[in-house]
Amino acid sequence: MAPFAIDSAGPKAALLSALVLLATACFDDLPASRQCPGAERVQVDDCKLSDIKAEQLGCLSFEQIGCFARDRSSCDCGPEACPTSRDACYPDGDCPAAVTSAVGSEARCRRLEASQIGGGLPESLQCLCGCSSCISVCDGYGPLVGVVAKGLTLESFAIPLLDIRDQAPDAGRLGIYLRVRGLANVLVLAGKSETNSLSDFETVVDYRVTTPLSYDFVEHVLLDQVFLGNTAYSWTAKEQAPTTIAIGAGLSTEPTVTLFELDCVVPFYLPN
Repeated sequence: MAPFAIDSAGPKAALLSALVLLATACFDDLPASRQCPGAERVQVDDCKLSDIKAEQLGCLSFEQIGCFARDRSSCDCGPEACPTSRDACYPDGDCPAAVTSAVGSEARCRRLEASQIGGGLPESLQCLCGCSSCISVCDGYGPLVGVVAKGLTLESFAIPLLDIRDQAPDAGRLGIYLRVRGLANVLVLAGKSETNSLSDFETVVDYRVTTPLSYDFVEHVLLDQVFLGNTAYSWTAKEQAPTTIAIGAGLSTEPTVTLFELDCVVPFYLPN
């Protein structure tokens, strides 16, 4: 008698079809993949700096930067301006790809909290249009910095101080990632301050940052600027650790317009 046999083609085909349907259902349930850093949320591809009429030093008005502001009805900080999810780009400990590509996997990135940004000052006193807290999220939407400055002095700083005293390790090297677009000719400073203000700010390293004249976001990884002779600040004891990051406008000795969108700032740390 021939051995008993089952034609398995039918059951196998049914099982394969079931698995395909199950996999399709599972993928349908997954959220859309996140783009990090986020694409620009506001298109500004027909703004012209020459259209800004600035006759005095100080913060630019909403009317002056309106083209760059586009989707905003004012410079007020709205409650829904930034994502609050802890897994938004970039959660604490997660580094932008530009950082790991430039300095390696040893980098440890720290996400800023809203309480660490601005020193408690309202955005209007920092030449900011929009929420300073958006600086902590790399989602393609940040506050606008609009200011006319002459020369770089502590009083010309246009955006908030960033308090990093509670995140810096006992020893290491400090790096800074920032993502901007527009006309950003600024100086990024790291320093120490007991009061988290400019009154006793002691600079330990400074970086010149310029952006291409385009409407696209540009990523900057600030660690060593060999051409300018800058090296990352390093320390070996907690009392030597940096406490503050600040960004200043006004590198020219003549009155100069600075107008850019600051998507985010991410401090990162490396071992000595």
